[in-house]
Amino acid sequence: MDRYGSRVLILAAVAGLIGGTASGVILRDELVNAKEADKRPRVIEAESFNLVDKDGAVRASFLLSPQGTASLVFNDKEGKSRMVLALPSDGRPSLLFFDKNSHMRMGIEMGLDGEPDIRLADKDGKGRLTVALDEGAPFVELHGQDGKSGVTLAEESDGTVGLRLLDRNEITRSGLFLLSDGEPRLSLFDKDGKRRAAFGAVDLEANLTGVVEKRPESSLVLFTKDESAIWKAL
Repeated sequence: MDRYGSRVLILAAVAGLIGGTASGVILRDELVNAKEADKRPRVIEAESFNLVDKDGAVRASFLLSPQGTASLVFNDKEGKSRMVLALPSDGRPSLLFFDKNSHMRMGIEMGLDGEPDIRLADKDGKGRLTVALDEGAPFVELHGQDGKSGVTLAEESDGTVGLRLLDRNEITRSGLFLLSDGEPRLSLFDKDGKRRAAFGAVDLEANLTGVVEKRPESSLVLFTKDESAIWKAL
């Protein structure tokens, strides 16, 4: 055997030795890693978890309250809660956003009936705007500085779309409606919420006969306190 052949045999032997050794090391490492993985807990159980920054400040918490509400709370660097994702035991999920003064400024919630709503609040935490679904129909509500409802825009059960203006007692005083048949109407109400005037398409029912008179969209009707028609004109 020449020198070249001898070198090939030697290199092959060395390669086999190195390969076997490397294979053994890899196999041993895999077995060790597998054993270490088996020692890791598959499930961690606790009532709260905290995520802290390098200074030890709690920036996020995952916790369960004594009332059974599971919450994921995010804090700013000063430790104030700024966002909360919560699920109470009754199953109503919500997502709340807070400003630096800890006032809730926006909330998204789903009711027990599955209907969602979005609420916006001012810098004092008072609700100013609500957007929601009511039995599947869209509903928008504007609130005054006192938190009371002032304007509503909604689709009613019969398909009528109405824009209502309310007084400080949250009683409708005027309303602009598009009826389900496409006819328009403008109505004015007294302080008790009774209709006193209507301009546009109005259905008038005769007290004695019960016959319904359909007034055209160009009509004007005035009503008494008991909402009986006292004057009408085209």
